[in-house]
Amino acid sequence: MKFTISKSGLAKCLAHVESSVIHFETNRSAFSRGYNHNTTKGCLVGVKCEVALSELLGWSVVRAKIDDNYWAFRGKRGHGDIDVNVDGKMHVLEVKGLQEQHWERYQKCVTPKSIDGYVKRNSIVVWGTTTTDENDAVVNLRGWNWAWEIKNHGSYVRTICDNIQLSKDFPIYSMVDLINHIRGDTDSYDN
Repeated sequence: MKFTISKSGLAKCLAHVESSVIHFETNRSAFSRGYNHNTTKGCLVGVKCEVALSELLGWSVVRAKIDDNYWAFRGKRGHGDIDVNVDGKMHVLEVKGLQEQHWERYQKCVTPKSIDGYVKRNSIVVWGTTTTDENDAVVNLRGWNWAWEIKNHGSYVRTICDNIQLSKDFPIYSMVDLINHIRGDTDSYDN
């Protein structure tokens, strides 16, 4: 599902990228300096995907209370990127963004360090792709999986770091299915 981020959302993305890159550049180990997420381009891709999902949910699930925890990159441990509460039911969403051209090779990956926390919180992992162009507000929200599916059915793969990856043929659910699940229109995705 292609989604265009609002102008104000894109402006917030750019400001967030600047502050988070400065934070991570001054507070990370030598080992992690090569990890692309905390470069300007990698951070931009991630936050654009997070904002696109949050804006989509804001439009689609009007009675939801949405906590955009990704803005607070210092101190939201134990929370999802986005926590959505609908009528007392909490949905914990983790967003994994890639550059568009990297989807075929690196799709559906989560680090082993992250997966156990995601499973513990019964998280939904949303897959997105976009460009590193600061003026491009289009994000392709490709679908989602339960974190436990990644843990139980994924395989170890080494990319720029260790990852657990679902195979390319492992099904992902559509964004329409996610919206319906969060709205409570269907319980077919409850686990």
